[in-house]
Amino acid sequence: MRIHLTTDHAIRIVVYLATVHDTRSAKDIAAHVGISSVNVVRVAQKLLEEDVLESQRGKTGGYLLAVSPESFTLLDVVEIMEGQSIFGSDESADREYFPKAVFEKMHVHIDRMLESVTIDQLARESLASSMAEARASARADARLTKRFLPGRELPAS
Repeated sequence: MRIHLTTDHAIRIVVYLATVHDTRSAKDIAAHVGISSVNVVRVAQKLLEEDVLESQRGKTGGYLLAVSPESFTLLDVVEIMEGQSIFGSDESADREYFPKAVFEKMHVHIDRMLESVTIDQLARESLASSMAEARASARADARLTKRFLPGRELPAS
């Protein structure tokens, strides 16, 4: 079982675009998801071919999510990017140490799990996590300000 790095990148891109609900440049996407803009463009090409993204040209151009995040799932992304099951070909099920029936059962269970997770769910979790990190950072900044600059408060952000 293996998910390629490009699939991981595709998931990050789709989830990020689901959180912003707007067109974003490859450079902006790269900065927010932690991959190079070259890799954003490479992965976006595949997602454009599959009508997952739309692209807009021009000064304010970039990429926009073209699918409904409420109905688009992790399984959809994996199937688009991997072109097959994450388990590889059925040939691997023929090995003595990995009976085909076990292989098929695992495949079904993992596909069901991936299908049960929507991009919208991941986007909401991502936003909640980002907000929690921002609150923790603000509290840490406030503690440092009180410790090193008594009597001064940081401006509210």
